[in-house]
Amino acid sequence: MVEEKAKLTTSLDRFEQRARIAWLLVIPILVAGAAALIQHSISKAGSRQEYVKLALSILKEPFPATSSSANSNADPAASPVPRPSEQQVLLRGWAVQLLDKYSPVRLDEETKQGLRSGAINLPAREDTTEHPPVEGDAFAEPRQPNVGDLVTFAAAGWGGNGLYTYEWFVDDKSVSLDRLFKTRFSTAGVKVARVCITSDNDVIFRDVYVEVRAPAP
Repeated sequence: MVEEKAKLTTSLDRFEQRARIAWLLVIPILVAGAAALIQHSISKAGSRQEYVKLALSILKEPFPATSSSANSNADPAASPVPRPSEQQVLLRGWAVQLLDKYSPVRLDEETKQGLRSGAINLPAREDTTEHPPVEGDAFAEPRQPNVGDLVTFAAAGWGGNGLYTYEWFVDDKSVSLDRLFKTRFSTAGVKVARVCITSDNDVIFRDVYVEVRAPAP
């Protein structure tokens, strides 16, 4: 009887030792996995925040209403109401999609339509004595077009005083003063479009590269 108890105690001790060793091996894996998950969540949240800031900066810029009702009661003798360009309409619609996708509070259809048309404008940043540095980003779509394909370039600024001007350059030549412009390339190779974003007296430059592919032989 004493021998059986001794054997049982020895078996339990061995099991406990093995369990401790296994747990010590598992802990680093669990910690590494949890750290990676937390880092991924932080990175994803930061990206969403930047997208929301980008969308808000676009929707804060002055945008003439596009609805017919906005102009139905206009005085015929008055100066014509300015109309937004196609690029402005497309970019504003893109900003509404970003805001609706990444904002914690989803937008109803009436609000989204009002933002797209310009019937609803977000209030511009109030002027202060000191402004944060102007920041901005730019992109192209598609990034790997074929020769002759239409390529869309777009840029957005934030920070500064909340008001921005844009100027695009291709081959050191000014090609557009809009936030968004489209062009085609007639030759293959890596092409670069540079945008100058200005807010008050603060100026930054952003380069966008596209790889234009030659047509298949």
